[in-house]
Amino acid sequence: MNDSIVKQLQTATSVLEELKKEFLEANQDRTMFQLEKFVIGAQDTPERQYLQVMGELWNCYCGIRGSLLELEELEIKNSRLDQIEDVPMRNLMSKRLALKRDHIEYQMDSQLKEFSKLWVLKQKIPSFTTAQIEEAEVSYYSKRLERQALEDRASDLFKIGVGNLRALDQAGIVKIQAEGDKIRLIEGNRMNEKKLETQ
Repeated sequence: MNDSIVKQLQTATSVLEELKKEFLEANQDRTMFQLEKFVIGAQDTPERQYLQVMGELWNCYCGIRGSLLELEELEIKNSRLDQIEDVPMRNLMSKRLALKRDHIEYQMDSQLKEFSKLWVLKQKIPSFTTAQIEEAEVSYYSKRLERQALEDRASDLFKIGVGNLRALDQAGIVKIQAEGDKIRLIEGNRMNEKKLETQ
């Protein structure tokens, strides 16, 4: 390896060591705002919000368990390094296992952070039985389809894409309301109102 590459690697290693703390601080898949507004809040009924949060918690739980098993496997491999007689190869394998462990621990840190956020959101949602969820499906689809139809009409009137309208509503930036033959976009204290044209 030439001197230039060695020097660049040393510089990069030094910078990465400085960034380790920031890596851990910034390590998260999704923010609390994102989970609350765009994942759980994307569901139109409490029953569907419950299903969503439980599914998200299950995925995190399985991810954490998988990471723990991977760490256990790494420990077994690490304990067997003594059996490798080739010292340079043993040292290289040790470094690879340490890097893999760092990666798994970083991933698990993110999973634990997300699990904690989801758990906080779960506490705000009532629990439902399978029968209650099934019974609420008519209401869910009614609300969902009404909302989607309103978003379609508002999109046509205000010339804003349906996905953007939905995201603005989910984030609490605007509220879409229908009253009689009018659709309103309410943003804070401002209101933009348009009349539906009948054909």
